[in-house]
Amino acid sequence: MRPKALDELFAAVCFFTRIPLYKFIPNIHPDSYRNVVAYWSIVGILTGGSMALGMYLGGILLGAVGGALMAVLFRLLLTGALHEDGWADCCDAFGGSCSREKALAIMKDSHIGTYGVLGLIVHFSLLSLMLVLLQIYASGWALCLLIIWLDVSSKALVSLLHNFLPYAREEQEAKVGFSFKSLSIRGICYEFTPALLLLIGLLLLKPSLWWALLGALGIGGITFFAALRYLKHRIGGYTGDCYGGIFLLVELISYLSLIALLPHTL
Repeated sequence: MRPKALDELFAAVCFFTRIPLYKFIPNIHPDSYRNVVAYWSIVGILTGGSMALGMYLGGILLGAVGGALMAVLFRLLLTGALHEDGWADCCDAFGGSCSREKALAIMKDSHIGTYGVLGLIVHFSLLSLMLVLLQIYASGWALCLLIIWLDVSSKALVSLLHNFLPYAREEQEAKVGFSFKSLSIRGICYEFTPALLLLIGLLLLKPSLWWALLGALGIGGITFFAALRYLKHRIGGYTGDCYGGIFLLVELISYLSLIALLPHTL
């Protein structure tokens, strides 16, 4: 009998990535999937690590631009564009609707609209540009840790979403058939420990990054709480798509903030 926490971690890897753990680790309890958000930032080490690996290999083979594109591609392949799907649905819902009911209906629709396409183009363009610019200020282990930390810290922040807002639909109407559990104190510790350890590692490796990292984290936090307020106003809660959409928004704003602050701290 596996410990419950381990079962939930396996469920999180299966839910947030395309890694088929269920083929090698059978009998993951269905209820474990309700608490996968508590392990989202731990999975972020894998997804952020895939970006760092893509950046390293692409940088060797194709230069700075190739490294940035490979970083984006590697994470897309690992996650199956799970978060990008949520981002596109949020762009369609909030860009193409005025009412709560229509926004929720658009998010549940599997088709992508004009706002979703434009949102993905803008997101991938800006993220790729930020990854190219980041290579001006960091390289080697520092660059890899920065990429992983931005992924992990953004997921840690957004994992608190359902602690602040209720689910916007009836639970049985969810795309995956359930809503996530609110994070307990243990879950919050699980979420923020990887981000804290990576932050300490970055500061030990390059102390000059301190103010830039602190600024990026602070602006990412402001972005998250602004998104919370917007969701409460527009749909009175959250949906599963909101996790992916807000994660990509917070991560992108954190990248933009970091790039803006780095020239003033190094």
